[in-house]
Amino acid sequence: VKYRHGNPPLQAIMKIAQKKFLFEPYAELLGFHIDRLIGMKRVPPTAWVELPIPWIQGSVSIMPPFYMQWLQLFVFEYPDCKSIIRTDKDGVKWMNLSAQLWMSDVRNAMESSVAPPPRYRDYMSHHLEVTPEVNASLAEVSDLFVFDYIIGNTDRGMSKNNYAVGGCKSNCHLPPEQVHKGPAQFLHIDQGSAFYKRPGPPNNPLTETEHQSSKFCRFRKSVWQKMYDMRTMKGRPRAKTLWGRMKAEVPADIFRHVKDSRAMAAQTRMDHIITHTVEHCFPKAPKHEVLCFNDT
Repeated sequence: VKYRHGNPPLQAIMKIAQKKFLFEPYAELLGFHIDRLIGMKRVPPTAWVELPIPWIQGSVSIMPPFYMQWLQLFVFEYPDCKSIIRTDKDGVKWMNLSAQLWMSDVRNAMESSVAPPPRYRDYMSHHLEVTPEVNASLAEVSDLFVFDYIIGNTDRGMSKNNYAVGGCKSNCHLPPEQVHKGPAQFLHIDQGSAFYKRPGPPNNPLTETEHQSSKFCRFRKSVWQKMYDMRTMKGRPRAKTLWGRMKAEVPADIFRHVKDSRAMAAQTRMDHIITHTVEHCFPKAPKHEVLCFNDT
């Protein structure tokens, strides 16, 4: 659902819990907070809001009848969604959802100026040298894999659900006020499939199995340092870990639906990145080649 407010309009994409995608709004909010905590700043501002159900119905009423039927059956009347609907003293029903700022000048990342080179995975394992020509795009690739590994996102690949803001290469007809200011970069939107599973996503090069170890060894220095500073370690107060920061900053209501154990798995996966870097990457390559990407 898209929400518009003001003139010129401020727009947001609203995500609601639904059958088959119960975690969608919660994952969007958790993903935003984790993005900010590790210092990537690739997720658009995302808020946790409560809206009257008549407003939601009104926004769908302009669409074909099928959408209203779907909304009624798979959201408002779906048993697992009823617990997040409340009725106020006037009899109006309200529902919590996530609202993410709508961004202009966005396109498929593979069609942008920061599209990665064909053998981007080989660069991540030091098989190829990172040259100035590919440095910016590979930094975005590294961030994307790290972010999706931490949140457990199983529904994104380099050419699937992967977007960039700025970096238009053809048919660039936006008015000047809508053109992205600054260098092109990946934009991490649509985290709706995250936090369902505790192991890392199967298509992510940071995920290890019994028979396959990760060879991923290139990171953005500032992001890695923030993860290192929030890792689990003996004597560190929980409040200073990623999990502790999440508990302090994310509305408690989120954890009634995405249970603590699923959200805590993000800490475990982030800790694994640090352990993997220290035990596997640093012994094989100079530290400056592992932490080779700087902030733009």
